[in-house]
Order: sequence, then structure tokens, then C-alpha cells
Amino acid sequence: MALEPVVNRLENSMSGKLNLIKINVKDPAADVLAIQLALEVTPTFIFFGSNGIEKWRSVGHLDPRRVQKSMLS
Repeated sequence: MALEPVVNRLENSMSGKLNLIKINVKDPAADVLAIQLALEVTPTFIFFGSNGIEKWRSVGHLDPRRVQKSMLS
């Protein structure tokens, strides 16, 4: 399953509630950030709380229901 449509739908449906940042790990400018976030496998989705602390991450797959549920907690 292609993830781009899933990510785009989430971004549209949660507009104003979710900030989406895409990092191209192939770009040398992203090396430091990729190391800081421990991005070893792509795609990796990391969700942070409003306090900036990582709440959870998903590697390789993204379940939109989990994203929506986590936004409520």
C-alpha cells in the first residue's frame, strides 16, 4: 500500500491539529536530524505530544486510526 495517500488524507483531515514535517534522509542536510531522531528505516513516523516529547513511532506502516486516537489522548 502506498503511504503517500494515507499521509495526505491524515494531513487534510487533521489540519490545524497535526503538524506534518517530512525529512528527506537522503539529503546530507538532514544527517544530523536523522541521527538525533534515530531514523534508521524509512518510512518512520514519529508523533510528538504538545510538550515536544515523543509519544510513539511507527516504522514502515501507518495506521490512520491510531493517529486519530492518539490525537484525542
